[in-house]
Amino acid sequence: MMTNVPGVLMLDLGTVLRGGQRQVLYLAHYLAEQGAFQPLLACPRGSALAAAAQKEGLPVLALPGRSFADPRLWWTLGTRIAREPVIQIVHTHDAHAALVGACLKKVWPRVLLVHSRRVSYPARPGLRGWKYRVADAAVGVSREIAEQLVAAGVARERVSAIHSGIDPSTYAPHVLRTAQDPFRFLAIGALTPQKGFDVLVEAAGLLAKETTLPKWTLQIVGSGPLQTRLSEQARQLGLLDGTAPLLTMPGRLESRAVLPYSDAVLVPSTAGEGSSATIKEAWATGVPVIASDLVSNKELVQGGFNGLLAETGSPVELAACMRRCLTEPELLVQLVNAGHDTLPAFTHTRMAASYQELYTKLISHAHSL
Repeated sequence: MMTNVPGVLMLDLGTVLRGGQRQVLYLAHYLAEQGAFQPLLACPRGSALAAAAQKEGLPVLALPGRSFADPRLWWTLGTRIAREPVIQIVHTHDAHAALVGACLKKVWPRVLLVHSRRVSYPARPGLRGWKYRVADAAVGVSREIAEQLVAAGVARERVSAIHSGIDPSTYAPHVLRTAQDPFRFLAIGALTPQKGFDVLVEAAGLLAKETTLPKWTLQIVGSGPLQTRLSEQARQLGLLDGTAPLLTMPGRLESRAVLPYSDAVLVPSTAGEGSSATIKEAWATGVPVIASDLVSNKELVQGGFNGLLAETGSPVELAACMRRCLTEPELLVQLVNAGHDTLPAFTHTRMAASYQELYTKLISHAHSL
């Protein structure tokens, strides 16, 4: 690392490439391009993040493991921090890394510690929450998560909210369907309980009973432990009947590949939503959004303006929103235009610039002491 530019060790101990890891890549690229900070990605050797970072030419510190009990992890991180005083900030990006980062802070108090928390499950105020309280800055990817960090005992002046972002230029525009094609509803995500896909399937079952509506289909893209249960639920509701079933579940696909071929995107999550990438991706594609009214979703979607909101866990309200998409074409135009206007506040560069500003403030404050 160059000795005259402060370094940021970006610690992520995940093994797969999910939304949080994509944010790490966006941030590292931005820092490298701007030149005010030097990024160094610390992640497990063989992880998807390490492979992606190396492919994209970003500097990587390959960790020999991710276990808290693995002495090789501590040796690799510790010797790098000790050998390179230019590393002034350790920024952790997942809950496991946050604990490691907090321990590093105890050994090297000169290092400024930043945590990013991406899920809206409340942070615990007891012993397990101490990793956030020792940080110089704790960032929630929504205002809801930021308030949960305060509730867990983190000093309010150390807490901020920085929403995750997407790169709009990487999303193809919406592909219009022909007059003969059915309206295409789409949902994307892991098939896990908090994503609310059981609520969505129930809503689709209600919609299927209405024989006067325009033709429609629903595609749920993703994989996970609820695959069999959701398929059985759909079968019981008659959504899989015939040669042209109303519901298809093709497994996990890249969101960029399927979004352009949808006419409305559903985000029916019932818990745990941080700052939904799917909502922003729909806006970037030019597709209207229907979301549950979780607090974090409402930080993005203003009901009736840039999306529709349904009561969390209510298949009746979700079906009502889907019905509006089928019967109010002028509403869809309004939602798409407002989503397009909202998106600039939630781009990858907006996110990264906010973190760079935070780093600058932390270092400036440290130097003034």
